[in-house]
Amino acid sequence: MKIASRQELAQVLRSSDKGKRKSILEALGSAFERAQEQGGSINQDALDELYACYCEGAPDKSWYAYLLLKRANNHSVAVAKEEFHCARSSQFILLSSIFIVRLPETERIAFLSPFVLDDSNTTRCRAAANMLDDCFANLASDIALRAALISDHNLPFPALNSSSFDVWLNELQGPYPNLARNALLDIEDEGFEKLFIYWEKLPTPIATWALREATNQQLNIATEKVEESLRSDSDKKLTLTAFECYESLAFEDESLLVNYFSDLDPDIRAAAISVGQTDYDWISRLEKEESEKVCLVILDKMKETCDSQNIMTLIGCFEDRSWRIRARAVDALVALGEKTLKPLKAALKKDNKHVKSAAVTALYRLGREDSITVDLL
Repeated sequence: MKIASRQELAQVLRSSDKGKRKSILEALGSAFERAQEQGGSINQDALDELYACYCEGAPDKSWYAYLLLKRANNHSVAVAKEEFHCARSSQFILLSSIFIVRLPETERIAFLSPFVLDDSNTTRCRAAANMLDDCFANLASDIALRAALISDHNLPFPALNSSSFDVWLNELQGPYPNLARNALLDIEDEGFEKLFIYWEKLPTPIATWALREATNQQLNIATEKVEESLRSDSDKKLTLTAFECYESLAFEDESLLVNYFSDLDPDIRAAAISVGQTDYDWISRLEKEESEKVCLVILDKMKETCDSQNIMTLIGCFEDRSWRIRARAVDALVALGEKTLKPLKAALKKDNKHVKSAAVTALYRLGREDSITVDLL
């Protein structure tokens, strides 16, 4: 296809015939390729007309953008900015980056900073961060931290202090929380431990993570904050995390736990009982307990103590409507061993089918299957 003037080019580019438009665009693409290979120039009228079509938002806009970004010209920067902002294609984002990275530092910071904080497109976000690596010292603190987190370059993380705390907190709750957490753990000069200076300001998800991490590292601050959390009116998630850490930190004084054995929330009661090591009056607590979850934890405790005084209480659990409680009672009785045989055989004579079934299961697990048939007959 031969084009004699810009006017003819304009007509073909705007033609309703899709085939014609495709032919001229392919021809222009080949011409641009040759110019690039041979170091020649591109007709300015053609460039201007392509840019005019690009600005009109014509159906072939991606073609226009590609051609205008293929070789540097007086429209490349404008198209690069537009495509970097709007394109969903990673190819166009990276193609645009070739021109944006050449912008003066001040202009580049102003243009790219919003994209560093915009996580709607991972490729664009990371590309923006990468293009700011040589002007890192002049970035705003929030831009600098995000860029350091997502950049492919080894950028320094700002220290955690009173001026950077809010920025760090935003990232710990932001779109890349795991990157922020790992970065905080990697900071030298006890960066992670400094987080506990601001304990009262930490949202629950951050506080629970910090408490678990400090416990894993066996830091002294973990013991202090677990105790503080259990003595204060903490929210449920933090209290449950404190119980979880309590078990790992081997507290000797269990007075903190006992106060929670009667908590109104069954999840709290269950967690407190679960981590305790002292042998309490589990029978009386089991008799008063209404929550299945808490009953299961108490039965586990009774299994651990292997106290023969618990036998009849455990047999009584065979009548419970919950199969989980009946099964857990069987576990506890099996743990007690031979001393449970007589009560279990007596249970076989009960009319309650749940009691019979649980007794059969327990005797079978104790290796007394022969006596099961005899007693049932």
